[in-house]
Amino acid sequence: MDYRRAVGISNTSSQTQSVTSKPQNRNTTNVSGPTPSSKTSSNPAPPIKNTAAPSIPKKNDAPSQRQQRSHSDDIHRINSPTIDIGANLTGRAFSNNLDLILKRAEEANLSHILITGTSLKASGEASKLCEQHNGANRLPVLKSTAGVHPHDAGRALETKNWLERLRKLAEFPDVVAVGECGLDYNRMFSTFEQQREMSLARELSLPVFLHERDAHDDFLAILREFPTVEKVIPTTTSRSKRYEVVHCYTDSDANHLDAFLMEGCHIGITGWVTDERRGKVLASIVNRIPLEKLMIETDAPFLTPRNSKNLRRDNEPAYLGWVVKKLAECYNVSEEEIAKRTTENALSSGAHHLKEENMSATTPFVERFFRAFTKRNRLIKNQTIYENKEVLDIHRRYPQDKVVMPSYWVYAGALTLITFSTLNRLYRGQKN
Repeated sequence: MDYRRAVGISNTSSQTQSVTSKPQNRNTTNVSGPTPSSKTSSNPAPPIKNTAAPSIPKKNDAPSQRQQRSHSDDIHRINSPTIDIGANLTGRAFSNNLDLILKRAEEANLSHILITGTSLKASGEASKLCEQHNGANRLPVLKSTAGVHPHDAGRALETKNWLERLRKLAEFPDVVAVGECGLDYNRMFSTFEQQREMSLARELSLPVFLHERDAHDDFLAILREFPTVEKVIPTTTSRSKRYEVVHCYTDSDANHLDAFLMEGCHIGITGWVTDERRGKVLASIVNRIPLEKLMIETDAPFLTPRNSKNLRRDNEPAYLGWVVKKLAECYNVSEEEIAKRTTENALSSGAHHLKEENMSATTPFVERFFRAFTKRNRLIKNQTIYENKEVLDIHRRYPQDKVVMPSYWVYAGALTLITFSTLNRLYRGQKN
Protein backbone atom coordinates (compact mmCIF):
# COMPACT_ATOMS: atom_id res chain seq x y z
CA MET A 1 0.00 0.00 0.00
CA ASP A 2 1.30 3.43 -0.93
CA TYR A 3 2.13 5.23 2.30
CA ARG A 4 1.47 8.57 0.59
CA ARG A 5 -2.19 7.62 0.21
CA ALA A 6 -2.29 6.39 3.81
CA VAL A 7 -1.24 9.78 5.16
CA GLY A 8 -3.12 11.78 2.54
CA ILE A 9 -0.07 13.49 0.96
CA SER A 10 -0.18 14.76 -2.59
CA ASN A 11 3.14 14.91 -4.38
CA THR A 12 2.08 17.95 -6.34
CA SER A 13 0.79 19.83 -3.33
CA SER A 14 3.94 19.15 -1.33
CA GLN A 15 6.14 20.60 -4.06
CA THR A 16 3.91 23.64 -4.45
CA GLN A 17 3.79 24.31 -0.75
CA SER A 18 7.55 23.98 -0.33
CA VAL A 19 8.17 26.61 -2.99
CA THR A 20 5.45 29.12 -2.06
CA SER A 21 5.42 28.92 1.73
CA LYS A 22 7.47 31.22 3.95
CA PRO A 23 10.67 29.94 5.58
CA GLN A 24 9.92 27.70 8.54
CA ASN A 25 11.86 26.20 11.39
CA ARG A 26 14.43 23.65 10.23
CA ASN A 27 12.89 20.99 12.48
CA THR A 28 9.49 21.40 10.88
CA THR A 29 8.75 19.21 7.88
CA ASN A 30 7.27 21.30 5.12
CA VAL A 31 4.54 18.88 4.02
CA SER A 32 0.81 18.48 4.51
CA GLY A 33 0.50 16.15 7.51
CA PRO A 34 -2.34 13.83 8.50
CA THR A 35 -5.23 14.71 10.80
CA PRO A 36 -4.71 14.34 14.58
CA SER A 37 -6.83 11.19 14.62
CA SER A 38 -4.44 9.47 12.23
CA LYS A 39 -1.71 9.45 14.93
CA THR A 40 -3.42 6.39 16.50
CA SER A 41 -2.84 4.38 13.35
CA SER A 42 -1.00 1.13 13.97
CA ASN A 43 1.25 1.77 10.98
CA PRO A 44 2.45 5.39 11.27
CA ALA A 45 4.01 6.93 8.17
CA PRO A 46 7.70 7.80 8.24
CA PRO A 47 8.67 11.47 8.06
CA ILE A 48 8.95 12.78 4.52
CA LYS A 49 11.73 15.09 3.49
CA ASN A 50 11.28 18.12 1.32
CA THR A 51 11.06 16.92 -2.26
CA ALA A 52 11.69 20.31 -3.83
CA ALA A 53 14.68 20.39 -6.17
CA PRO A 54 17.76 22.05 -4.63
CA SER A 55 18.69 25.41 -6.05
CA ILE A 56 21.48 25.28 -8.65
CA PRO A 57 24.25 27.83 -8.05
CA LYS A 58 25.12 30.14 -10.87
CA LYS A 59 28.38 29.66 -12.76
CA ASN A 60 29.85 32.80 -11.27
CA ASP A 61 29.05 31.59 -7.71
CA ALA A 62 31.62 28.79 -7.88
CA PRO A 63 34.69 29.84 -9.88
CA SER A 64 36.44 27.09 -11.73
CA GLN A 65 39.99 26.00 -11.04
CA ARG A 66 41.21 28.06 -13.98
CA GLN A 67 39.43 31.14 -12.64
CA GLN A 68 40.76 30.61 -9.13
CA ARG A 69 44.36 30.28 -10.31
CA SER A 70 46.35 33.50 -10.23
CA HIS A 71 48.00 34.88 -13.35
CA SER A 72 51.34 34.45 -11.63
CA ASP A 73 50.83 30.70 -11.17
CA ASP A 74 51.99 29.97 -14.73
CA ILE A 75 55.17 32.07 -14.44
CA HIS A 76 58.42 30.27 -13.64
CA ARG A 77 60.46 33.16 -12.31
CA ILE A 78 64.25 33.02 -12.55
CA ASN A 79 66.23 34.96 -9.97
CA SER A 80 68.72 36.19 -12.57
CA PRO A 81 67.37 38.63 -15.21
CA THR A 82 66.64 37.10 -18.61
CA ILE A 83 66.32 38.46 -22.15
CA ASP A 84 63.75 37.26 -24.69
CA ILE A 85 65.49 37.73 -28.05
CA GLY A 86 62.38 37.04 -30.12
CA ALA A 87 58.72 37.92 -29.52
CA ASN A 88 56.07 38.96 -32.05
CA LEU A 89 54.43 41.66 -29.95
CA THR A 90 52.99 43.58 -32.91
CA GLY A 91 50.60 40.75 -33.84
CA ARG A 92 46.87 40.47 -33.18
CA ALA A 93 47.36 38.21 -30.18
CA PHE A 94 48.68 41.13 -28.10
CA SER A 95 46.72 44.02 -29.58
CA ASN A 96 44.27 44.29 -26.67
CA ASN A 97 46.38 43.29 -23.66
CA LEU A 98 49.93 44.40 -24.37
CA ASP A 99 50.25 46.36 -21.12
CA LEU A 100 49.29 43.27 -19.12
CA ILE A 101 51.73 41.13 -21.13
CA LEU A 102 54.60 43.51 -20.40
CA LYS A 103 53.66 43.72 -16.72
CA ARG A 104 53.72 39.94 -16.46
CA ALA A 105 57.09 39.90 -18.23
CA GLU A 106 58.43 42.24 -15.55
CA GLU A 107 57.07 39.89 -12.86
CA ALA A 108 58.97 37.06 -14.56
CA ASN A 109 62.22 39.08 -14.21
CA LEU A 110 62.74 39.84 -17.91
CA SER A 111 65.06 42.80 -18.39
CA HIS A 112 64.75 43.11 -22.20
CA ILE A 113 62.45 41.90 -24.98
CA LEU A 114 63.46 41.96 -28.63
CA ILE A 115 60.41 42.52 -30.87
CA THR A 116 60.74 40.70 -34.17
CA GLY A 117 60.23 42.70 -37.37
CA THR A 118 58.58 40.37 -39.88
CA SER A 119 57.66 42.90 -42.60
CA LEU A 120 58.25 46.53 -43.48
CA LYS A 121 55.00 47.47 -41.74
CA ALA A 122 55.62 45.32 -38.66
CA SER A 123 59.19 46.62 -38.38
CA GLY A 124 57.92 50.19 -38.30
CA GLU A 125 55.28 49.33 -35.70
CA ALA A 126 57.90 47.58 -33.56
CA SER A 127 60.22 50.58 -33.51
CA LYS A 128 57.33 52.90 -32.56
CA LEU A 129 56.26 50.55 -29.78
CA CYS A 130 59.80 50.58 -28.39
CA GLU A 131 59.91 54.36 -28.46
CA GLN A 132 56.58 54.72 -26.64
CA HIS A 133 57.28 52.09 -24.00
CA ASN A 134 60.90 53.00 -23.26
CA GLY A 135 60.00 56.68 -23.00
CA ALA A 136 58.03 55.89 -19.85
CA ASN A 137 61.11 54.31 -18.22
CA ARG A 138 59.39 50.98 -17.64
CA LEU A 139 60.72 47.45 -17.55
CA PRO A 140 61.32 45.34 -19.48
CA VAL A 141 63.27 47.43 -21.99
CA LEU A 142 61.99 46.91 -25.53
CA LYS A 143 64.25 46.64 -28.56
CA SER A 144 63.37 45.56 -32.10
CA THR A 145 64.65 44.22 -35.38
CA ALA A 146 63.99 45.54 -38.89
CA GLY A 147 63.50 42.96 -41.60
CA VAL A 148 61.19 40.85 -43.73
CA HIS A 149 60.21 37.27 -42.93
CA PRO A 150 60.64 34.84 -45.87
CA HIS A 151 56.85 34.38 -46.00
CA ASP A 152 56.49 38.08 -46.82
CA ALA A 153 59.45 38.27 -49.20
CA GLY A 154 57.40 38.32 -52.40
CA ARG A 155 55.26 41.24 -51.25
CA ALA A 156 58.29 43.20 -50.09
CA LEU A 157 60.08 42.85 -53.42
CA GLU A 158 57.04 44.32 -55.16
CA THR A 159 57.31 47.43 -52.96
CA LYS A 160 59.12 50.36 -54.50
CA ASN A 161 62.45 51.18 -52.84
CA TRP A 162 61.94 48.42 -50.27
CA LEU A 163 65.67 48.11 -49.62
CA GLU A 164 65.99 51.82 -48.92
CA ARG A 165 62.97 51.69 -46.60
CA LEU A 166 64.51 48.77 -44.76
CA ARG A 167 67.77 50.66 -44.40
CA LYS A 168 65.98 53.67 -42.90
CA LEU A 169 64.12 51.46 -40.43
CA ALA A 170 67.45 49.98 -39.32
CA GLU A 171 68.63 53.46 -38.36
CA PHE A 172 66.04 53.85 -35.59
CA PRO A 173 67.70 54.05 -32.15
CA ASP A 174 65.94 51.00 -30.71
CA VAL A 175 66.62 48.74 -33.71
CA VAL A 176 69.48 46.43 -32.71
CA ALA A 177 69.45 43.83 -35.49
CA VAL A 178 68.35 43.26 -39.09
CA GLY A 179 65.81 40.50 -39.61
CA GLU A 180 64.18 38.32 -39.47
CA CYS A 181 65.29 37.24 -42.91
CA GLY A 182 66.41 33.99 -44.47
CA LEU A 183 64.98 30.96 -46.25
CA ASP A 184 61.83 28.93 -45.60
CA TYR A 185 61.16 26.02 -47.97
CA ASN A 186 58.66 24.46 -45.56
CA ARG A 187 55.51 26.48 -46.26
CA MET A 188 56.50 28.35 -49.43
CA PHE A 189 54.47 31.56 -49.21
CA SER A 190 57.08 33.12 -51.52
CA THR A 191 59.10 31.62 -54.35
CA PHE A 192 62.63 30.29 -54.00
CA GLU A 193 64.12 33.19 -55.95
CA GLN A 194 62.35 35.87 -53.90
CA GLN A 195 63.52 34.38 -50.62
CA ARG A 196 67.14 34.04 -51.68
CA GLU A 197 67.24 37.66 -52.79
CA MET A 198 65.72 38.74 -49.47
CA SER A 199 68.46 36.89 -47.60
CA LEU A 200 70.91 39.56 -48.80
CA ALA A 201 68.73 42.50 -47.77
CA ARG A 202 70.60 43.28 -44.60
CA GLU A 203 72.82 45.92 -43.13
CA LEU A 204 76.15 44.53 -41.96
CA SER A 205 76.41 47.33 -39.46
CA LEU A 206 73.99 45.35 -37.27
CA PRO A 207 73.70 41.74 -36.17
CA VAL A 208 71.46 39.61 -38.37
CA PHE A 209 68.37 37.80 -37.11
CA LEU A 210 68.05 34.73 -39.34
CA HIS A 211 65.23 32.31 -40.14
CA GLU A 212 65.69 28.87 -41.73
CA ARG A 213 63.25 26.01 -42.35
CA ASP A 214 64.04 22.97 -44.53
CA ALA A 215 66.67 24.96 -46.45
CA HIS A 216 69.88 24.18 -44.60
CA ASP A 217 72.22 23.66 -47.56
CA ASP A 218 71.17 26.77 -49.47
CA PHE A 219 71.05 28.79 -46.28
CA LEU A 220 74.55 27.78 -45.23
CA ALA A 221 75.95 28.42 -48.72
CA ILE A 222 74.61 31.98 -48.66
CA LEU A 223 75.89 32.52 -45.13
CA ARG A 224 79.40 31.51 -46.16
CA GLU A 225 79.42 34.08 -48.97
CA PHE A 226 79.42 36.93 -46.48
CA PRO A 227 82.68 38.03 -44.90
CA THR A 228 82.95 38.48 -41.19
CA VAL A 229 81.95 41.75 -39.58
CA GLU A 230 85.58 42.61 -38.84
CA LYS A 231 86.42 42.59 -42.57
CA VAL A 232 83.64 45.03 -43.35
CA ILE A 233 84.06 47.43 -40.42
CA PRO A 234 87.60 47.24 -38.99
CA THR A 235 87.48 47.87 -35.27
CA THR A 236 89.50 47.15 -32.16
CA THR A 237 86.42 46.10 -30.22
CA SER A 238 86.72 42.49 -29.11
CA ARG A 239 83.86 40.39 -30.46
CA SER A 240 83.24 36.94 -31.82
CA LYS A 241 83.60 35.94 -35.46
CA ARG A 242 79.99 36.51 -36.47
CA TYR A 243 76.88 38.18 -35.17
CA GLU A 244 74.28 36.11 -36.94
CA VAL A 245 71.61 34.60 -34.70
CA VAL A 246 69.78 31.57 -36.09
CA HIS A 247 66.55 32.28 -34.29
CA CYS A 248 63.89 29.75 -33.25
CA TYR A 249 66.12 26.76 -33.94
CA THR A 250 64.10 23.53 -34.30
CA ASP A 251 66.31 21.33 -36.52
CA SER A 252 66.96 17.88 -35.05
CA ASP A 253 69.98 17.15 -37.26
CA ALA A 254 73.15 17.38 -35.16
CA ASN A 255 75.30 17.89 -38.27
CA HIS A 256 73.27 20.96 -39.26
CA LEU A 257 73.70 22.38 -35.78
CA ASP A 258 77.45 21.79 -35.87
CA ALA A 259 77.68 23.52 -39.26
CA PHE A 260 76.05 26.70 -37.92
CA LEU A 261 78.32 26.64 -34.89
CA MET A 262 81.38 26.27 -37.13
CA GLU A 263 80.30 29.50 -38.85
CA GLY A 264 80.23 31.22 -35.47
CA CYS A 265 76.46 31.69 -35.32
CA HIS A 266 74.52 32.12 -32.11
CA ILE A 267 71.55 29.76 -31.71
CA GLY A 268 68.16 30.85 -30.34
CA ILE A 269 66.21 28.15 -28.48
CA THR A 270 62.45 28.36 -27.87
CA GLY A 271 59.77 26.33 -26.13
CA TRP A 272 60.10 23.77 -28.94
CA VAL A 273 62.82 22.09 -26.85
CA THR A 274 60.23 21.36 -24.12
CA ASP A 275 57.91 19.44 -26.44
CA GLU A 276 58.20 15.75 -25.55
CA ARG A 277 57.16 14.70 -29.03
CA ARG A 278 58.48 17.23 -31.54
CA GLY A 279 61.42 18.56 -29.54
CA LYS A 280 62.71 15.33 -28.04
CA VAL A 281 65.67 14.99 -30.42
CA LEU A 282 66.57 18.68 -30.15
CA ALA A 283 66.60 18.37 -26.36
CA SER A 284 69.12 15.54 -26.66
CA ILE A 285 71.56 17.55 -28.81
CA VAL A 286 71.03 21.11 -27.57
CA ASN A 287 73.95 20.82 -25.15
CA ARG A 288 76.27 20.72 -28.18
CA ILE A 289 75.77 24.49 -28.30
CA PRO A 290 78.48 26.17 -26.22
CA LEU A 291 76.97 28.33 -23.52
CA GLU A 292 78.66 31.39 -25.03
CA LYS A 293 76.64 30.79 -28.24
CA LEU A 294 73.28 30.08 -26.61
CA MET A 295 70.35 32.50 -26.59
CA ILE A 296 66.75 32.04 -25.46
CA GLU A 297 63.44 33.28 -26.82
CA THR A 298 59.71 32.61 -26.72
CA ASP A 299 58.73 33.43 -30.34
CA ALA A 300 55.44 34.47 -28.71
CA PRO A 301 52.58 33.95 -29.32
CA PHE A 302 53.80 30.68 -30.85
CA LEU A 303 55.57 27.61 -29.41
CA THR A 304 54.15 27.66 -25.89
CA PRO A 305 56.39 25.61 -23.53
CA ARG A 306 55.08 22.11 -22.81
CA ASN A 307 56.82 21.46 -19.50
CA SER A 308 54.04 23.04 -17.44
CA LYS A 309 50.36 22.12 -17.27
CA ASN A 310 49.41 25.58 -16.08
CA LEU A 311 50.08 27.32 -19.39
CA ARG A 312 46.65 27.76 -20.92
CA ARG A 313 46.86 30.75 -23.26
CA ASP A 314 48.99 31.87 -26.17
CA ASN A 315 52.69 31.98 -25.50
CA GLU A 316 54.10 35.21 -24.06
CA PRO A 317 57.48 36.53 -22.84
CA ALA A 318 56.58 35.75 -19.21
CA TYR A 319 56.88 32.05 -20.06
CA LEU A 320 60.59 32.32 -20.88
CA GLY A 321 61.47 30.80 -17.51
CA TRP A 322 60.12 27.43 -18.64
CA VAL A 323 62.63 27.40 -21.50
CA VAL A 324 65.40 28.19 -19.00
CA LYS A 325 64.20 25.36 -16.77
CA LYS A 326 64.39 22.81 -19.61
CA LEU A 327 67.80 24.00 -20.78
CA ALA A 328 69.16 23.76 -17.25
CA GLU A 329 68.12 20.10 -17.26
CA CYS A 330 69.74 19.51 -20.67
CA TYR A 331 73.03 21.15 -19.66
CA ASN A 332 72.92 19.81 -16.09
CA VAL A 333 73.56 23.27 -14.66
CA SER A 334 71.51 25.66 -12.55
CA GLU A 335 68.74 27.80 -14.00
CA GLU A 336 70.60 30.91 -12.84
CA GLU A 337 73.64 29.82 -14.87
CA ILE A 338 71.57 29.50 -18.05
CA ALA A 339 69.92 32.86 -17.41
CA LYS A 340 73.22 34.58 -16.68
CA ARG A 341 75.07 33.22 -19.72
CA THR A 342 72.27 33.84 -22.22
CA THR A 343 71.77 37.38 -20.92
CA GLU A 344 75.49 38.09 -21.29
CA ASN A 345 75.40 36.72 -24.85
CA ALA A 346 72.47 38.93 -25.81
CA LEU A 347 74.02 42.07 -24.31
CA SER A 348 77.44 41.44 -25.87
CA SER A 349 76.19 40.46 -29.34
CA GLY A 350 77.76 43.58 -30.77
CA ALA A 351 74.58 45.53 -31.48
CA HIS A 352 75.35 48.48 -29.23
CA HIS A 353 78.93 48.66 -30.54
CA LEU A 354 78.11 48.30 -34.22
CA LYS A 355 75.44 51.00 -34.09
CA GLU A 356 78.19 53.49 -33.34
CA GLU A 357 80.05 52.69 -36.56
CA ASN A 358 79.59 54.58 -39.80
CA MET A 359 76.78 52.82 -41.67
CA SER A 360 77.77 54.40 -44.98
CA ALA A 361 80.90 52.22 -44.98
CA THR A 362 78.81 49.09 -45.59
CA THR A 363 76.09 50.43 -47.91
CA PRO A 364 78.03 50.00 -51.21
CA PHE A 365 79.15 46.58 -50.03
CA VAL A 366 75.60 45.35 -49.41
CA GLU A 367 74.31 46.69 -52.72
CA ARG A 368 77.23 45.13 -54.59
CA PHE A 369 76.55 41.73 -53.05
CA PHE A 370 72.82 42.08 -53.72
CA ARG A 371 73.43 42.64 -57.45
CA ALA A 372 76.00 39.84 -57.59
CA PHE A 373 73.65 37.34 -56.00
CA THR A 374 70.79 38.30 -58.32
CA LYS A 375 73.08 37.62 -61.28
CA ARG A 376 74.15 34.32 -59.72
CA ASN A 377 70.52 33.24 -59.46
CA ARG A 378 70.02 33.70 -63.20
CA LEU A 379 73.04 31.52 -63.98
CA ILE A 380 72.13 28.55 -61.75
CA LYS A 381 68.39 28.98 -61.59
CA ASN A 382 67.47 25.30 -62.03
CA GLN A 383 70.69 23.44 -61.24
CA THR A 384 73.00 23.16 -58.26
CA ILE A 385 70.91 25.30 -55.94
CA TYR A 386 68.44 22.41 -55.56
CA GLU A 387 70.91 19.62 -54.81
CA ASN A 388 69.37 19.09 -51.39
CA LYS A 389 66.94 16.17 -51.72
CA GLU A 390 64.17 17.62 -49.56
CA VAL A 391 64.31 20.94 -51.38
CA LEU A 392 64.37 19.13 -54.72
CA ASP A 393 61.22 17.20 -53.81
CA ILE A 394 59.43 20.42 -52.90
CA HIS A 395 60.65 22.05 -56.09
CA ARG A 396 59.23 19.20 -58.19
CA ARG A 397 55.84 19.42 -56.52
CA TYR A 398 55.44 23.17 -56.88
CA PRO A 399 56.24 25.51 -59.80
CA GLN A 400 59.26 27.66 -59.03
CA ASP A 401 57.91 30.96 -60.36
CA LYS A 402 54.53 30.88 -58.63
CA VAL A 403 53.40 31.74 -55.13
CA VAL A 404 52.55 28.19 -54.16
CA MET A 405 50.07 28.22 -51.32
CA PRO A 406 47.41 30.52 -52.83
CA SER A 407 47.67 28.75 -56.22
CA TYR A 408 47.27 25.33 -54.64
CA TRP A 409 44.05 26.22 -52.85
CA VAL A 410 42.64 27.94 -55.94
CA TYR A 411 43.23 24.78 -58.00
CA ALA A 412 41.79 22.54 -55.28
CA GLY A 413 38.71 24.73 -54.96
CA ALA A 414 38.14 24.78 -58.72
CA LEU A 415 38.47 20.99 -58.92
CA THR A 416 35.98 20.53 -56.08
CA LEU A 417 33.49 22.85 -57.76
CA ILE A 418 33.78 21.03 -61.11
CA THR A 419 33.35 17.64 -59.43
CA PHE A 420 30.28 18.79 -57.50
CA SER A 421 28.72 20.29 -60.63
CA THR A 422 29.29 17.09 -62.63
CA LEU A 423 27.78 14.86 -59.95
CA ASN A 424 24.79 17.18 -59.64
CA ARG A 425 24.11 16.95 -63.38
CA LEU A 426 24.37 13.15 -63.34
CA TYR A 427 21.98 12.95 -60.39
CA ARG A 428 19.40 15.17 -62.09
CA GLY A 429 19.69 13.14 -65.32
CA GLN A 430 19.01 9.87 -63.51
CA LYS A 431 16.09 11.41 -61.64
CA ASN A 432 14.43 12.61 -64.87
